[in-house]
Amino acid sequence: MPNNNISSIPIGKEIKILRTLLNETQSEFAKSLLLNRVTICNLENLEDVEDITNDIAFRLYYLTFNILQSSCKENYVKAQASKIYEAINTLIEKKRKKRLKK
Repeated sequence: MPNNNISSIPIGKEIKILRTLLNETQSEFAKSLLLNRVTICNLENLEDVEDITNDIAFRLYYLTFNILQSSCKENYVKAQASKIYEAINTLIEKKRKKRLKK
């Protein structure tokens, strides 16, 4: 399956990098997204952003948006959040356009 990420790094690895930069365990990160640890583990192993469900895409969109708006997050954390935000935003737009064509 093609990798449609903004960067050449798989989306799962991008998510794991963000979680690590936030100094959160999978359980802590899952709690912030209202998911479980197993879901985070599976998410961190994804290759393609298009494999992310709508529900999880919106949760990641909200989380990364809040990180980008935060004045207390370091620039390197915001830079990583921005990568995921852009990939998820592109995914949501693509799905929206596809839905409008129907």
